[in-house]
Amino acid sequence: MIVRGEKMEREKALKEFWKESTKLVSIMSEFDGEQHLYGDNLMYQIEGSVIDLIAENPGINITEISAEIRRTISACSKFIKKFVDNGWVEQTRNPYNKRVFNLSLTPEGMEVYNARRVFNEKCQQIIYNNLSEFSVEDIEKYTQINRALNNACMEITKKFRIEK
Repeated sequence: MIVRGEKMEREKALKEFWKESTKLVSIMSEFDGEQHLYGDNLMYQIEGSVIDLIAENPGINITEISAEIRRTISACSKFIKKFVDNGWVEQTRNPYNKRVFNLSLTPEGMEVYNARRVFNEKCQQIIYNNLSEFSVEDIEKYTQINRALNNACMEITKKFRIEK
């Protein structure tokens, strides 16, 4: 049983957690909303995520990408068109379903992917350095909390989504 003092402490801690989480979401949204230079190529994070998915899952299709990045098929189609036009992605008709195209990176696309990996490694190193004071157990606990937050956010999104 939680006594009154503990309940107040918990509420205070949760409010501080909410404040810091909201700040993190805002900072990440700002970062994601800016273009970044991957080698000589200027792209948004979401576009880079699509490049990653294609590199790491050769043969993936737009529907699978859409589900993975939680964007519409239409939005994903625009990314793919841009990548095909830039010579980064090639589309191959699926032999089992002629309406579906499997995607793979061209050698130029692999260069973009590798440049993005270097960029991401630099970002990760900054984060890892800032977490150096935390133990493995602390990081594992935060990961567990983050999973719970992801689930809660998905639940909130479903519950309060306005259907168009």
